[in-house]
Amino acid sequence: MTTTLSSLPLPPSIQLKLAAAGFTSVGDFDGLSAAELAEDLAVEPREAQKLLAQVRSRADTCVC
Repeated sequence: MTTTLSSLPLPPSIQLKLAAAGFTSVGDFDGLSAAELAEDLAVEPREAQKLLAQVRSRADTCVC
């Protein structure tokens, strides 16, 4: 089953940035580095790293 990003408890501002960049599911993050995500979302690498960790940990525990 594919976990959609909209089912994760992420801040609305992050949801909008992800949607604008074409991210729709947790699977879109497979093999993605924090540097790549930072560039795609136009955010600092540190923020991208935190987001990757949040998405990956929440996806592991999400009952969606």
